[in-house]
Amino acid sequence: GNVVFEDCRFEANDASSEVGYTETGGGGVACNGGTPVLRRCVFSENYARDGGGGLGVYDGSAPILEDVLFVDNRSDIGGSIIFDGAAGTLSGVTIVGNRFEPDSDTYDGPSAIHCIDSAPTLERVIVAFSEVGVGLWADAASSPAVSCSDVFGNPGGNYGGVFADQTGLNGNIS
Repeated sequence: GNVVFEDCRFEANDASSEVGYTETGGGGVACNGGTPVLRRCVFSENYARDGGGGLGVYDGSAPILEDVLFVDNRSDIGGSIIFDGAAGTLSGVTIVGNRFEPDSDTYDGPSAIHCIDSAPTLERVIVAFSEVGVGLWADAASSPAVSCSDVFGNPGGNYGGVFADQTGLNGNIS
């Protein structure tokens, strides 16, 4: 729904159970519709088997995240945040030390943000030091907008999928 979370901590949650399996992730929070607002929250050490160890955004959801920290979240698909058929705005968000846990030794999967048929807006976002994988990943049906952001130190590269490197564009650095 359209709830507001302020100064919350989502820590050590696990969305890996086969019970009630819905093929969505979101270890800390899962958004399925609506426009929730999250301000000054921390997502730490959450896990989701099917994407978005910290946050899963689905089905037309458009959350607004302001001054939020994602640290040490993990997933088999889409590390910390997954956008699937959704949008949203991330402003002043830091995503650090997150990882995806691939079935093989490939590192081209998303570790911080994974976009599938989605169009999130990222403003003043830091994506750094993912443990495995790329920082920002998008498929051909996605159109993320990134400005004034810093993406660096991700072992599989900073941008992946069909998402071209944004360094030097729209105030982005690495």
